[in-house]
Amino acid sequence: MVTNNGDLSEKTDQVPGGARARGPAHRRGGAGGGSGGEPGDAYPYTQPGDKKYVTNTDVLERFSPDGGDNQSYKVTADRAQADASFTTQAPAVDGVKDAAWNGAKSYPIGHTFDAGMTGDDPDATTDGTLRLLWDGPVLYGLVQVSGDSTESDTATPNWNTPSYAANTDGIYVSMDVYNDQWGFETDTQGTFFLSANPNLTSVTSYNNAGIPSLGSFFNPANQDYSTRLAAFKSSGYTPGSGVNYTYEFALQLEGWGDQPDRQLRNGTKVGLEVGAYDQGHSFTYWSKSQYFTGLEDGSNLPDSQRIPNRDWGS
Repeated sequence: MVTNNGDLSEKTDQVPGGARARGPAHRRGGAGGGSGGEPGDAYPYTQPGDKKYVTNTDVLERFSPDGGDNQSYKVTADRAQADASFTTQAPAVDGVKDAAWNGAKSYPIGHTFDAGMTGDDPDATTDGTLRLLWDGPVLYGLVQVSGDSTESDTATPNWNTPSYAANTDGIYVSMDVYNDQWGFETDTQGTFFLSANPNLTSVTSYNNAGIPSLGSFFNPANQDYSTRLAAFKSSGYTPGSGVNYTYEFALQLEGWGDQPDRQLRNGTKVGLEVGAYDQGHSFTYWSKSQYFTGLEDGSNLPDSQRIPNRDWGS
């Protein structure tokens, strides 16, 4: 949520030259009537948010984390929250942490999972931090990754299946423009993979050529594509016990979509998720705290065909 102060509870007027984009504290509610939020219980699709009995995208079809047979499960998860500090001097998106980032708060990227996204991995060594800035129309992200002892920054990834683990280190970035948390065939949510390879001039994401509505709006072949990703860069690998990778990205949030005149102001909410991938070893996420919440197309791996915002931050 965009505010001037540190108060999560109220919306204030913007003060020229100083504002912060805030994500409000938001906990996903339980299933309500019935016991749909409990493992192993079938979910009846009768609660607010079910879009008049259309499948709720927070519900995992025919899946239960306790292994229930042919039952569904509604995801209830804490959502991380972050402040994007206002800046009058946009950072250079070059894979280098410059002075503009000194005033941005650092948030831990520390929920670790195995490389197949089949379970938690408390022994994973890779973690990171996320910082956010905004200057009016653009949201900037800085991700620094540490604990990655295996260099993998020369390959060119190709997201050619809906669910995907890359052949290189990098970060997965997901954006829900209006933070409406409604997934699947939407033109306001998207996911891309920013490779650790510093020589690449594009990111990768998936698009279904046969069904135009399926895919990431970050993909140039998608029917809803526009230049939402304004800039990006990886530093490449640095060995040692400090920061191994620095990634920067810039997301254009104004001037497109259902509200072409939308402006970022105090109270604006944007859904966001960032995951660091240590190729072949682990995933480490900022908001995601349960390995199965991204389940789609039969896999828990990152999916940019049908993109569900079940547990992203804001």
